Amino acid sequence: MFGFQRRRVRRCECDTLLPKPGPLPQTSQVAATGELLAGWSGRSSGPGSSPGNLARIADRAHPAPTCPAGPAGTRLPARPAGPSAGPAGRGRAVAAVLERLDARAARAWLAEARAALARERTGIDGLNVYPVPDADTGTNLHLTLDAGARAVAALPEDAGLRAVLRALADGALRGARGSSGAILAQLLRGLVPEAAPAGPGHRRQDGEAAALARALARGAAAARRAVARPVEGTMLTVARAAGEAAEASARRAGADLPAVARAAAGAAREALHATPRQLEALRRAGVVDAGGRGLTVLYDALAAVVGGAAALPALPPAAPARPGATGARDAEDPGTGGPRAELTYLLDVPPRAPRPGAPRAAEAQDGPAALAGELAALGDDVVVGGGRGDGDDGAGTWAVHVHVAPQAVAAALAAGAARGRVHAARLEPLGPGTLLVLVAEGEGLAALAAGAGAAAVPPGALAGAAHGALLLPADGAALRAARAAAAADGGAVVPCAAAPAAVAALAVHDPALAPARALDVLGAAARAARCGAVRAERDGWRAVADGAAVAAGRATHPVDAVLALVDALAHGGAELVTLVAGRGGADVARRAAALVARRRPPLEVAVHLGGQPGELVAVGVE
Repeated sequence: MFGFQRRRVRRCECDTLLPKPGPLPQTSQVAATGELLAGWSGRSSGPGSSPGNLARIADRAHPAPTCPAGPAGTRLPARPAGPSAGPAGRGRAVAAVLERLDARAARAWLAEARAALARERTGIDGLNVYPVPDADTGTNLHLTLDAGARAVAALPEDAGLRAVLRALADGALRGARGSSGAILAQLLRGLVPEAAPAGPGHRRQDGEAAALARALARGAAAARRAVARPVEGTMLTVARAAGEAAEASARRAGADLPAVARAAAGAAREALHATPRQLEALRRAGVVDAGGRGLTVLYDALAAVVGGAAALPALPPAAPARPGATGARDAEDPGTGGPRAELTYLLDVPPRAPRPGAPRAAEAQDGPAALAGELAALGDDVVVGGGRGDGDDGAGTWAVHVHVAPQAVAAALAAGAARGRVHAARLEPLGPGTLLVLVAEGEGLAALAAGAGAAAVPPGALAGAAHGALLLPADGAALRAARAAAAADGGAVVPCAAAPAAVAALAVHDPALAPARALDVLGAAARAARCGAVRAERDGWRAVADGAAVAAGRATHPVDAVLALVDALAHGGAELVTLVAGRGGADVARRAAALVARRRPPLEVAVHLGGQPGELVAVGVE
């Protein structure tokens, strides 16, 4: 072969079949040929992969979807350069194309999506104006996917595709942040049923492309079902467009995984550009939907992993929402002048035995749809998703999200507690001012908090409180729970460990105050109350103040124990006595109040029915 003929062969190889690593690809033919033969031989490179799935070198290029121009003035976050940004330069990119989805591919997609969301979270936060402009959608999506990734990382290396997807969905569900995170977790759960059973020889009858399309469509439908009142122009719209495009692509003759993935990614981008025409809040702010933009990151990552390194075109540069942009809903509670609350919690619902002869509709009365309806009557932006996914009884773990006024938080928690165990509750203020959260058990204390424009959460259910939330504990156990929750999410704790001191703080609560100022005011009110409590002991009643017993023994009547506490605490210019009746202590508190008013006329006496466990009557003197 002459030299000019050899150069033509090398040029042909460089432009078509053989990728050669390095800055001078024409010098790397041996390495390239070795890689090509390894791909054709189907050698596995790790657990979870199957023969023939690692890569095959293709000289066909799937057309990348165009990036349509958005409405005039619409701002999109830039796609940073990185591993998923695609090769630059002229010539056709040669991609490693997957023939089927397996656990290794799912892990690769997760890693790509996780890295991309980490890069773009700040830009997505800047787009956030719907439903409230709290600038956290990108962060919430990233934290939710990160929780799913940690669950996957805990699996053994040889875990199959179904196990990987289920761990991803369950981890995202338990770590979901905000409404966008709850919706994403439900979308991921929708992918699980389409995962192939374990086994390298398994093949679906209708092909891998059809299975991927069904998974994307199922995920979009599951996400939509989780939202009590779906709104177009949001991430729900983007997900549905991606699922429908994937299914349409899969129906075409010769459809394969890259074609389906790229169709979904392209349709998601088109739907994203249309969101300002569907939501007035987005049009006014000059942005696309933040949650929808976050989903396009996931679809882009899927297209890159399935179809190789030939990535989609970069999106236009980003700019944050216009100054003064407002959301579709008010972040301020009109009743208090303070912020509304974003409440999320997990709900463990036990399985129920089917009732003989009961219609299916009756079995669903306590299910997620019914809970979502109750929450929608209390607030908005309701998302309820999760469960086992194998029945209509609602059993399993559900993630609950709602925006409510602070005084409705207790009712939102009670709606879940009527169905199962509520835990991992988190609160975040949605606007300026202070969100005060009473950490206490007892319906009466919760009612007192609501009357003061504050939220109430049992200590056993609390997991976190964000910056701008102040936690007001009503006993020692609540104080420990409040400190842990504040440390987890950035909130602050009012130094308080007694129900009467908490009542004193509630009396001076002003939701419009800045958190730092409110912390000073509430702390001063709580410190001004000297407190004690009457508790039941094995040998009778025991009155304790500052850790020391004031009265105790079988011969001690509970009313006498309360009076002894008042005498021990009411000194040094005392003006007000507060009695907070615990469970079963209402009559004792009323009788003691009447005696105090008769014996010590200068003292003002107030009685509150707290319902707190472990205390017959809590006594405070100010």
